[in-house]
Amino acid sequence: MAQNKTIIDGDEEREKRTDKFALEVMISNDVWNEILKDISENNLLEKSKKYKIPMSFIVGRLAKNNYIKSL
Repeated sequence: MAQNKTIIDGDEEREKRTDKFALEVMISNDVWNEILKDISENNLLEKSKKYKIPMSFIVGRLAKNNYIKSL
């Protein structure tokens, strides 16, 4: 079965804005600021459950923003 794919050719700045938008949609700025107050494992688990945000989103964003080291 063939799949349709769309390839968008854009500049690097546009991609950065798109990435930022996607991160903020997954985790609102208010929640993100709450997370950054305490990035201990217990707090991250609590926020993940409270706001129904997958831990992979939280950990991925922390790593992307250099708050933790990625593997």
